[in-house]
Amino acid sequence: MTRQARSDRRGLPSPTPARPTRQGGFSMIEVLVTMIIVAFSLLGMAGMQALSLKTQKDASLRSVAVVTGLDLVERLEYNLTGALAGNYVETLPKTFTTVADCSSPTAACTAQQMAIYDLNEFQTLLNVRLPGATATITSAGSGPVVYTVVINWTQRMYAARGTTVAATTGAVASNDVAYTNTAGSGTETFSYTMTRRIYNRLAVM
Repeated sequence: MTRQARSDRRGLPSPTPARPTRQGGFSMIEVLVTMIIVAFSLLGMAGMQALSLKTQKDASLRSVAVVTGLDLVERLEYNLTGALAGNYVETLPKTFTTVADCSSPTAACTAQQMAIYDLNEFQTLLNVRLPGATATITSAGSGPVVYTVVINWTQRMYAARGTTVAATTGAVASNDVAYTNTAGSGTETFSYTMTRRIYNRLAVM
């Protein structure tokens, strides 16, 4: 057969058969690498979210400690006689054997009974609002009397799984809030300190 016989009737050459094209796509290694990258990204996002939630909880507990401490300070100023006499100096928790009902303004309570009632109420608030709460109330001076209220509480420590956190101490947000990490315990102890001067307004009047 001659070369001209390979042409069609219109005198054009016959089309050359198309070569099979190579199939494109992702290999198994590429898929595995992509899955590993996505998994690490999700783990990182989960860790950041957990840290964010813990930070919010820490701030919330510090706010609760401040509000609870201010509640006791207001009780000190209301019971001026008991505060000047040092009736609020105490270490909590403590079991008070006799607590008079001084909730009513018209209740016939002495200054000491009012102080015990206030301390018991303060202790109840601590137990409800803060985990593992303790408190120490001290006083110094006589005119004015300076009261120092230290509130402590414990909470879980954030750390990567399988890691050991060394014992450290430091300040949080301000000099009034401190923390202590106990190595290997998984918890950290926070402490909030506030002071208030109690003046003898009766003597001034």
